[in-house]
Amino acid sequence: GNTFRTLYTPTDTLTFDEIVENRLKNSYLKGEITLTRNVKERYLRNKLKFNTHWDKQSGNLSKHDVSIDQQLDNPFYDFSNRLNLVQPIGDKLIRFNSRLQYDQSPQQLKVSPGQFEELISGNEDYDFTKQNMNLQRFNADHSFSFSSRIKRWSINPEIGFQYNQQWFDSKLFIQTDDIATVAGEQFNNSIDGSRTRTYANTELAYRRGNFTLTTDLPLSYLNISIEDTDKEKEQKIDRFVFDPRMFARYRFRGFWEMRGSYSFRNRFGNMEDVYYGYIFKNHRTMQMNDAPLSQSQNHNLTASIRYRNPIKSLFASAGYSYNIRNSNLLYTNLVLDNGATILEAIEEPNTSYSHNAHARVSKFFSPIRSTITIGGTYSRNERKQLVNNEVFDATNHVYLLAPQLNVKITEWLNTEYKGNFMFYDTYHGNKKLNSVSMLKHYLNVYIFHASNQFFAIKGEYYQYDKEDNYFIDLQYRYTITEHRIDIDVRWINILNHSSYRDYYVGAFSLIENYYVLRPSQFVVSARFSF
Repeated sequence: GNTFRTLYTPTDTLTFDEIVENRLKNSYLKGEITLTRNVKERYLRNKLKFNTHWDKQSGNLSKHDVSIDQQLDNPFYDFSNRLNLVQPIGDKLIRFNSRLQYDQSPQQLKVSPGQFEELISGNEDYDFTKQNMNLQRFNADHSFSFSSRIKRWSINPEIGFQYNQQWFDSKLFIQTDDIATVAGEQFNNSIDGSRTRTYANTELAYRRGNFTLTTDLPLSYLNISIEDTDKEKEQKIDRFVFDPRMFARYRFRGFWEMRGSYSFRNRFGNMEDVYYGYIFKNHRTMQMNDAPLSQSQNHNLTASIRYRNPIKSLFASAGYSYNIRNSNLLYTNLVLDNGATILEAIEEPNTSYSHNAHARVSKFFSPIRSTITIGGTYSRNERKQLVNNEVFDATNHVYLLAPQLNVKITEWLNTEYKGNFMFYDTYHGNKKLNSVSMLKHYLNVYIFHASNQFFAIKGEYYQYDKEDNYFIDLQYRYTITEHRIDIDVRWINILNHSSYRDYYVGAFSLIENYYVLRPSQFVVSARFSF
């Protein structure tokens, strides 16, 4: 397909058209063993899982009459064990939870011809770039808690310990005329990181009639250590953290309910987000995070009201949330003339704000056996952006309207309609950059001919930028009940629609993806359990 990108810089608007052809090969093996014991004396559940996949991806794209090839080997190995134990002692329930996990992700990315020549090779052309990268992580999380009740109060204390260890290394090579050289120390990483968290949380709940008040009082001690021995860089965090949360609910007049909450959260970035050398993400993105670990403080306030009347089959709700996020890092985007982006993090305190308002009404009309639902959402996000060394205020407005209609025509025939109307507006300061509208309609017909048979007709209609897209699928499922086997027969893309478009709206970008679809296809699958 094609990718059309529009990038808004403080001094210019850049547009790019890339012709894309990707080939993805996904291979995976998963397994799970679960042991459960549920008796009066105790409840025990242990789940051992492994998940491995070895994916290969290749892609070719044409941009400004230049052909770029990408190849990615992306294997992943994950092993985990989770234990849950509940032991009643007197009138208390004692809980013990334990989780152990190890994963590894060695990757190799090759891009030709070489990209980011100004940054990597002093504007000298070279044949291709190859990056080897490996991330290993070990995680352990153990907690102990119990429940107690004193009159109108419920008390749930919990203590726990978390430990995370990671090893990350990467190296970048460039090759010219069959001669491979290391790109430079600024493109290598060799990072060890550890994170420990010891915590104690007390949940207090007070209930009196229709009023409920719940408070979480988590206190934790956090230790984070990150070190790159090759670059002789390190950082440490030792801190007590307090993240309180309060929630209140009040029911009145039978069907009405009011809710409100406030929370304060300290957030710390993931250790794998810190790397003192550049990381080659893809042909258009080079990224470095030679900065302190990201830290933020989040204030979140919510309020809502609900009406639930099952007698009249009428349900309604409305709510509002407000979030303030104070962060220590600002990400700078250097947009090059060819559309490539160098992303770095700098230590610059900044604050972002978000507002979200929503409402929803649902009513069942028994004479026509139909449920009509309509919902809407408005959100506004404000934050600072740093593009090409200039700071500006970026604001995104999102409007969503979502009607829905469910009709039960007979006991064996149901229909469903859903609509999704989304509108995006992006501003830099007081300047409006773009407006994007996306309209989606879904119409489904479900036929339950027999208890072990199911037939569905699914229709979809999309409209992006005044371009129409129609899709119809058929599905038939037959269940062999005594053997717990489902046989699915599907006819996909009956109308043989050849393309599809969607949009992504960012703080300073508008990306339109044009996909070339597979032709109409017929698929048979079987699913069984034992």
